[in-house]
Amino acid sequence: MREQIWLKKSQKYGELCYMTKDMLEETLALRNYVRSQMENRRWFAPAGREDFEAVLKDGFGLVCFADDGKMIASLQCLLENVEYAHDLYKNEDMVKKCADYSDVFVHPDYRGNGLQNFMEKRMEALCLKEGKTILLGTVDPENSYSYNNFIKANYHPAIRLKKYGGLDRLLMKKVLGTAEMQKPGGRGEKDIPGCCH
Repeated sequence: MREQIWLKKSQKYGELCYMTKDMLEETLALRNYVRSQMENRRWFAPAGREDFEAVLKDGFGLVCFADDGKMIASLQCLLENVEYAHDLYKNEDMVKKCADYSDVFVHPDYRGNGLQNFMEKRMEALCLKEGKTILLGTVDPENSYSYNNFIKANYHPAIRLKKYGGLDRLLMKKVLGTAEMQKPGGRGEKDIPGCCH
């Protein structure tokens, strides 16, 4: 897949493609840079090379490049060996319907171009093509930016749990291929006590 993306802020085209093994170092470097720029680093759980290799083996990654060839955004999704699905479901038939939206990051200079939304739409289409009808992701309850992005994308808080060595997280859920996907906002924070007010 190679697809042009209009970067409205810079008034230039970028490109979206699948992440490949030869892009791992650049993807990790971008992730580390984005994490270093965050207001609260706890919001962004640490991930290592093995996490990205797992995505290449059991799912897919999407990457965006600026017109100068610089990587500016990335999204990772697991289709098999999903962790979040096991946090929510005991029934293996339900687990098989799930994909883990495991990571997304956008270079600070390229925020406001709609890259995350663009990549998420492509992820959803790819998941449906693979027979996955439930997308699951995690967010720190204090990270109102990411939490609100999930809500705008029609995710709902499913459960609150400890992840990544004891960090507090909300497990967010989106059912794909339903009228619920079209509904703006969804149920919001009323479902989980103590969630992002």
